[in-house]
Amino acid sequence: MAGRLEQLSARERRLFGITLSVIVLAALALGVRGAIGNLRELDDRIGQLEYELENLQQQYVQRGVVDSAYTRVVSENSSRLTEAEIHDFLRREIYALSQVEFPARDDKPARTMQLVRIPTINEGELRQQDGHREYRVRIDIPVARLDFLLAFVGKVELSDQLLRIDRLDIGRTPGGQTVHASLDITRTVLDNPELAGDGGQPI
Repeated sequence: MAGRLEQLSARERRLFGITLSVIVLAALALGVRGAIGNLRELDDRIGQLEYELENLQQQYVQRGVVDSAYTRVVSENSSRLTEAEIHDFLRREIYALSQVEFPARDDKPARTMQLVRIPTINEGELRQQDGHREYRVRIDIPVARLDFLLAFVGKVELSDQLLRIDRLDIGRTPGGQTVHASLDITRTVLDNPELAGDGGQPI
């Protein structure tokens, strides 16, 4: 190699040196770029792991609250309840879900907004199923705004009282912008509620 370099002219040796320098610098640049990319990936991964760890810590801290809430829901929806108690619980829950509570803020006092008005809730039908009972009632809403009615339906589906909507009929009020509706709402009543405290296993 040295012999070949000696055979080159001074100008050729300079060009060779410049070319070699460019190649070395390019290789270093690619290496540094790859290293920076790896460091960024490691930083992202560390950030993701820290986020997951924080979530796990929060879940662990809240575990007692979640277990207590689950036990409360199961006990309130247990087979120990009589049919009259089931109806009373369901009636109060439906009326509560038909309203939206706004807390006091700034100069405005606390207030309650009525989403839908339910004149009455008649006695329902209790059915025995495999491992649970189901209590179904039918409610009629004579008049309501459609957006308020849909908000009420959403609250029923998200209720912690194990409610579900089995039937929903909506009709538009002739010549108006409001609707009327009829719903079948079912509440699930669990058997063997004492198992809720056994490792938190669902019933």
